[in-house]
Amino acid sequence: MSNNLNILIVDDDKSNLLILSSHLKKQGYTVFTSEHVIQAFEIIKYNVIDVVLTDIEMPYVNGIDFIIWLSKYKPEIQTIVMTGYGFDELKEFSDETGVLKYFEKPIDINKIIALIKEGSEKKVFLQKCQK
Repeated sequence: MSNNLNILIVDDDKSNLLILSSHLKKQGYTVFTSEHVIQAFEIIKYNVIDVVLTDIEMPYVNGIDFIIWLSKYKPEIQTIVMTGYGFDELKEFSDETGVLKYFEKPIDINKIIALIKEGSEKKVFLQKCQK
């Protein structure tokens, strides 16, 4: 089963990367992983990415700056935020920058899979409407 979406997971928590990527691959998605934003930039540079799942607190460049960059230079990429540090300002920031959804850790993988599926169906619908 192939879902024809390329998903990039950016999180400095290696166990979270492994769990999320394993579940998403089982759903038929192509999954890229990165432990920090600098590596994520390289992945985006050389691959078509449809969805980014990103943590906020990471080394080198934080997730906030990454989301700002994505909204400015890659607005076509659907962004999902996952963080262990939930606060109202972050939720408001997510809304302002076009983040698809904001999740507080621990992550419910079934909710993420449902959200990605919903987003991919919407993308296919919009592509058909443009033809």
